[in-house]
Amino acid sequence: MSKLLRFKHHLLMLLFSVALIAVDVQVGSFDSGEFSRISALIEAIQRLDVESEEEMMDLFTHTSHSPQRLRRLADSLARDQRQLAALLLDDIRERDENLFVSSKVAGNLEQNLKKVEASVAAQREAIRDFLANIDLLTQAQQALPVTVARMIRRHPEQARQIGVFANEMTRWQLFPDAQLERKLQRQMATLDAAGLPALHAAGSALLRYHRLVKQAMDRVEDSGIAENLALVRANFAQHYANEVHIHTISKHLLTLMVVALLLYLTLLLVSSRRKNLRLEQLLAEKAELEERNRLLLAAMHSAPNGVLVCNYDGQVLYANTRLAEMHGERDGEALIGHYAAELRGGERGDATYREIVEATERGEAWHGDYILDAKGSAPITVARTMSGIELDAHRYLVGIDRDVTSERAQAAKLEAIQRLESLGVLAGGIAHDFNNILTAIRGNAVLAKRHGGQEAQPYLRRIEEGIQRAADLCQQMLAYAGKGQFVVEPLDLSALVRDVSQLIAVSIAPGVQLRVDLADGLAPVKGDRAQLQQIVLNLITNANDAIAEQREATEGEIKVTTFEREVEAEVLSHAVCGTEAKPGRFVALEVEDNGCGMDAATQQRIFEPFFTTKFTGRGLGMSAILGIVQHHQGALLLESAPGKGSRFTLLLPPVDEPLPVREEERAPLAEECAVSGLVLIIDDEAVIREMAAEILEDAGLRTLTAEDGEQGVALFRQHQEEVDVVLLDMTMPVMDGEACFKALRAIRDDLPVVVASGYAEQDVVRAFGDGELAGFMQKPFDPERLQQLMQKIVITRRRP
Repeated sequence: MSKLLRFKHHLLMLLFSVALIAVDVQVGSFDSGEFSRISALIEAIQRLDVESEEEMMDLFTHTSHSPQRLRRLADSLARDQRQLAALLLDDIRERDENLFVSSKVAGNLEQNLKKVEASVAAQREAIRDFLANIDLLTQAQQALPVTVARMIRRHPEQARQIGVFANEMTRWQLFPDAQLERKLQRQMATLDAAGLPALHAAGSALLRYHRLVKQAMDRVEDSGIAENLALVRANFAQHYANEVHIHTISKHLLTLMVVALLLYLTLLLVSSRRKNLRLEQLLAEKAELEERNRLLLAAMHSAPNGVLVCNYDGQVLYANTRLAEMHGERDGEALIGHYAAELRGGERGDATYREIVEATERGEAWHGDYILDAKGSAPITVARTMSGIELDAHRYLVGIDRDVTSERAQAAKLEAIQRLESLGVLAGGIAHDFNNILTAIRGNAVLAKRHGGQEAQPYLRRIEEGIQRAADLCQQMLAYAGKGQFVVEPLDLSALVRDVSQLIAVSIAPGVQLRVDLADGLAPVKGDRAQLQQIVLNLITNANDAIAEQREATEGEIKVTTFEREVEAEVLSHAVCGTEAKPGRFVALEVEDNGCGMDAATQQRIFEPFFTTKFTGRGLGMSAILGIVQHHQGALLLESAPGKGSRFTLLLPPVDEPLPVREEERAPLAEECAVSGLVLIIDDEAVIREMAAEILEDAGLRTLTAEDGEQGVALFRQHQEEVDVVLLDMTMPVMDGEACFKALRAIRDDLPVVVASGYAEQDVVRAFGDGELAGFMQKPFDPERLQQLMQKIVITRRRP
C-alpha cells in the first residue's frame, strides 16, 4: 500500500511540473494582434460575397457589365477564404501545445471553416454556371421578340394568340411562377401543334436558360457564406476570449502552483490515513457489487429474449444463452468478439449500422428487423432493439433480440387480407357508379338509333359496342370485389386483341407507335372475354409506361402480334407461370416494347401483389395477369434486359369448339304495344330516371319519377292505386333501395318491384329474399328488355 501511495505522490509531482510548463508556454504564445487580423480578413470575405451577388444581379439586368469582374471577385473570395483558413488552422494546431485551450471550441471553429470553404466552392460553381448560361439567356431574350414579330407577319390569323403568349412570357421573366410556367408550356405545345415550331423553340430556350440563370443566382444567394462566417467569427471570438482569459490568469497561476504544491505536500501527510480507510471501504463495496453482478448475469442468462452488450464500435462484449441458441451456439461465449452487425447478416459501417449510431447519439433507441439464417435451423425474423448507455465515461450499446417470425407472418397475412378487402370495396363501388353512367348512355344511344337517320346508325352501333366493352370491364371490377361472374366461351384471340387495341390506342403516349399484326384464322381459345381483355390492356399499358421511363429514347414502339406456334417443354420450363402446361401447339399473343427493360431482380418481383416501379396507386396489373393466365391453363414467357425493352408472350391452349355467333343487330324497340300502365321510377341519378322514363313512355307506358327512396314512398302514397310496377335503384341517399322496398310493401303488399343495380343479380336477390322481386335489371340494362319486362308485368297484373 505504501508503494502505491509513493507512486501517486511522484505522479502528482510530475503533473504539477507539467502544469507549470504548460502555463509558461501559454503566457509566451499569446499574440494580441491576432484578433484584428482575423476580423479584417472575415470582413473582407463578407464584402467580396456581397459584391459578387451585386455584380451578378447587375450582369443579369444590364448586359453591359463585364463578367471578368465577377470572375475576379470569385477568385478573390476563394483566395481570402484560403488565407483565413490557413491563419485559423495554424492557430488551432497550437492548441496541442496548450493544455488550457478548449478543444471543443477549436473543433467547432475547424468544422465551420470547412463549411465556409464548401460555401465558397459552391458559390464559385454557381457563378461558373451563371456565366455559362447568361449569354445564352441574353440571346434567347433577344430572339423571342424577333421570332414573335416574324410569326405575327407570317400568321396574322394567330396574331392575338402569339401576342398573348409573348406578353405572358415577358410577365414570367419578371415574376417567375410555376403555374404560369405550366400555362406557357401548354401554350407552346399548342403553338407547335398549330405549325409554329420556331416560336415553341424560342420560348423553350428562354424558359430553360432563364431558369438555369435564376437557379445559379439563387445558389449564390443561398450559399451560406455570411452565416458560416458569422459562426466562424463567433467561434474565433470565443476562442480568443479564452486565450485572453487564460493569459490573464496564467501569470497568477505560476505563483499559485508553487504555493499549491507546498500545501499539497502538507495535506498529503494528513490525509494518508483517511485514504487508507476509504480504500478499505471501497474494497467492501466492490465485493457487494460483484455479488450483484453475479445475480444480474444469472437473470440475463435466463431471459426469454436474446441480450447482447457491445462497445461503441459494435463489438460484442456479452451475449446471453438465448442469443447463443438463436445463432446455433451453446453459450454466449462463442459470440463474444464478433460484431453485432455481422450477427444480423450485415457488416460494420453499413446503412443500418449508421442508423443505430445516429439514433443512440440522439439518446434514442433503434428498432429494426433482420432475417437470421443460423446454422442448423430455418431462417427466422428477429426484431432488434439497440440503445446506448454511458458508464464510467465509457459508452456501450445494449441490444435485445426477439424472435418475431410468427408475429410478422400473422401481421403480413392480416395486412394482405385488409388490402384485398379494401380493393374489393373500391372496385365494387367504382363499377356500380360507372354502370349507372353506362345505363344512361346505352339507353339514350338506343333511342337515338331508333329515332335518328340512317347516316347515324353506324356511329350509334359503335357507341353500343363501346358501352358493351365498358360494361364487361365493370363486370371484371365486380369480380375483383367478389360480386361478379365470369363467362367462359370460345374466343377469337385476334378479334379480341383488335377490339382492345382500338380502345387503348388513344391512351398511348405521344411519340409511341402501336403496331398491331394479327393473324387470321387462328384456332379458338376458351376463356372469359373480360379477363383476356384485361391481359391485353395491362401488357400494352405496361409497355407504354416502360417506354415513358426510357427518357433518353427518341421514339418508342409497341408491337402486338398474334400467331400459332409449337412450344417445347424446354421453353415452358422457363415460363414465369404455366410451367406445368403440356408441350404442343398454342395460340400466342406477343407484346414487345423498346422501353427501359427490367433487371433480373425486378423480373422476379413484378408479379407480386402491390409491387410496382411506377408512381403510387399502381401495382396490381401484373399480379392480375398471373392469376388470369393460370386460370386459363396457359403460360406466360418473359424476356427483358435493362435498356433493351421487354417481350411478354401469352400462350393459350386451342380448343376445337366453334366460335359463338354474335348478334349483328338488335331487334327494334317495340312501338306498336297497346299496353298502358303507370311505372314509378326511383333512382338518385337524374340521367337514368329521364332515360328510363323516355324508354318506357316510348313503349306506351306512363311514368312517375323520384330521386330517392323517401320521395318515392311519398309519391307512391299519392298514386298507390294507379301504380302498376316500381323500378327501384339499390344505392340511394336518404333511404336506400332495401328500406324503400319494405316501406312500399308495407303500403301495398302485392306491389311488383323490379330492382336495377350494377351489382350482380345473386347479391341483390339475396338481400331481398327469394321470390320477393318481380324482376331484376343488370345495369347497364338493355332498353328493349326493360320495355318487355315492364309490359309483361303490367299485362299480368291487369289480366282478369
